[in-house]
Amino acid sequence: EEQHAAPPPPPPKEEAGEGKQGGDDRGKDKEEEKEEVVEEPPLPSDPADAAKALGVKAFQAGDMLLAVQHFTDAISHRGTDFSFFANRSAALLQLGRADEAVSDGRR
Repeated sequence: EEQHAAPPPPPPKEEAGEGKQGGDDRGKDKEEEKEEVVEEPPLPSDPADAAKALGVKAFQAGDMLLAVQHFTDAISHRGTDFSFFANRSAALLQLGRADEAVSDGRR
């Protein structure tokens, strides 16, 4: 009965450069870049576009009720933009409110 030991897992990528001498601080730059990516751009100055941006953010976070509220707000500012209705339709569909979603999708 032979027993085979599992191979050790590979080291994390960040540790790969730690053994080098000479003060290699490239890992710190990567962390700083990550922080910059996390920063969010400012909301648009137009109220309809700002409401849409908040709706998209809520949708991406999975908060469909809040997304519907923001898309409805965007529609109240500019009811001629079909993308607001399409976005609200998608959020309504996620909430199981298919009839309302279809209605928005037809606008």
